[in-house]
Amino acid sequence: MDILVRACDTVAVVSSGGPAGRTAAVAAALAELGVCPEERVLIMLRGSPGLAEAFAATIQRRAVPLPMNPLLPAHDLVAVAAEARARLVLASRSDPCAS
Repeated sequence: MDILVRACDTVAVVSSGGPAGRTAAVAAALAELGVCPEERVLIMLRGSPGLAEAFAATIQRRAVPLPMNPLLPAHDLVAVAAEARARLVLASRSDPCAS
C-alpha cells in the first residue's frame, strides 16, 4: 500500500518494502517536509498496516499523530485539521478521500 505525505502543495508517495521499510520511509518523508517535534500530523488511513506504520513514523519524528476516519465529511476533517493546527496529512493513495 502506498502512503501519500502531503504538506501544502508538496506530495511524497511512500511505498518502500515491508512495514519497517515503509515506517522508515514515512519518517524520512516527514523529516524532509520539515515536521518538527510536537507538530501535529493528521493520519487518514482506514484500519490498515499503513495506519500503524504512519503512526509509528510520526512518533519517530516526535510529532503528534492525529488518526482520523477518512469517511468523515470533508468539512469535519477540515475543521479538526484547522483546530489541531495539523502540519500535514498522511493518506492512502487507494483511499477515495486521498484524491
